[in-house]
Amino acid sequence: DRFGGDLRWKISGKKLQAGFGYHRVSAPDVLLPSAKVAAFALSHTEVRAWAMYAKDKLSASLDAILHRFDDETNPALYGRSTEYEVVGSLGYQTTENLKVSADLSVGANPLYKHETRALFRVEYRFGFAAKGGSK
Repeated sequence: DRFGGDLRWKISGKKLQAGFGYHRVSAPDVLLPSAKVAAFALSHTEVRAWAMYAKDKLSASLDAILHRFDDETNPALYGRSTEYEVVGSLGYQTTENLKVSADLSVGANPLYKHETRALFRVEYRFGFAAKGGSK
């Protein structure tokens, strides 16, 4: 079961949007086929905050997510009951059909104490159809 909510703000007159979310996931213990293995739950709380900005050809975003697991004894969590990730993105629309952007992500999870990832992306939109569909 999952429940929660999100709040979103769009600052009038600006190209800035922001939000905050809280969700609770209830995942009861699942018994494995072997009676020798203990059951562990993955119930957790998720908190997320984000902001996006766009002006002319420039776009930027920042997103932070935190998971806090209830069952700290779960061996799949390797003794770490929290995981988080912060992702920053910056993009530039060079032409009507071409956009370049880069993402940088930093975080920690049960498998990795410190994790850093980067992504460079080039997007090209092919313009074979008229707007609104093809004819």
